[in-house]
Amino acid sequence: MKNSCEGSSCSIETQSEQVSGKACGCCSESSQNCPVTGCVDPVELVMDGWKQSFFSAMCELKTELLKEKIRKAWGAQLEKSADAVLEAFGTCWKSVLEKSAAQEQLRSRLSKIMFEK
Repeated sequence: MKNSCEGSSCSIETQSEQVSGKACGCCSESSQNCPVTGCVDPVELVMDGWKQSFFSAMCELKTELLKEKIRKAWGAQLEKSADAVLEAFGTCWKSVLEKSAAQEQLRSRLSKIMFEK
């Protein structure tokens, strides 16, 4: 089994194949729909699930610990930055909403003009 944490994701490679992010646990690559063919070892499948959960939880905990330390070290600066970003993005968002309202008003007026009798 090999595990790694990179960025915001963790991956665990086991002896089981991974299909769409879920361990398959097939005996051979040629097996398709392995749970149906019966070649899956249920104990190995359960163990792989627990291993994946363990390392996923470990990565989440590491992230939480780092968040606490980052907040303690740079929290005040990050709060000020977040306020500045929120203010600027808020202004942009209001502008988008106003533009959308103006376009909707124009659309409504044009529709009335086109279909008036």
